[in-house]
Amino acid sequence: DAATAALIAGLPAGIRHDMAALDPARAALETAKARFLLIHGRDDSIVPYSESVDLAARLGPAAASLYLLDGMWHVDSDFSLADQWILWDAAIKLLELRDGVR
Repeated sequence: DAATAALIAGLPAGIRHDMAALDPARAALETAKARFLLIHGRDDSIVPYSESVDLAARLGPAAASLYLLDGMWHVDSDFSLADQWILWDAAIKLLELRDGVR
């Protein structure tokens, strides 16, 4: 929104540069030779989970696996049994990627 844009514009140039460098929308991620495991809480009040949904869509299913949790916020969590199952699945995927399992 306009208020956020005004606050960002008021930051020192170095900080604005660093923020821009961290923006995945500016990166050529489609050509990255990596797999992305995205784990995001639906109730994150800092970074909306839709950002991870958009990133996963941009990367495509061959490059990204998306795990959305109901009991995870930006830094806190209260994992339900369903969330624990999702995290278990993500951990298995991570180990498979590490070990080259298809």
